Amino acid sequence: MPQSVVWKLKDVPTRLREKQPSNVKLVSWMPQQDLLGHPKTKLFIYHGGIQGTFESICHGKPML
Repeated sequence: MPQSVVWKLKDVPTRLREKQPSNVKLVSWMPQQDLLGHPKTKLFIYHGGIQGTFESICHGKPML
């Protein structure tokens, strides 16, 4: 997959870090507003919470 992925996980297991592809960035925290506001962000994959919905709408990003 040519796209870059930022994946937020509270605790990243070591075994997952060992198998991490080069286009995937695993983070324990990231400012969501900054990520959604970035011009290269194309899609927001999330759990469907109301705050994430409002933030994604505010920044005009499609949600899945």
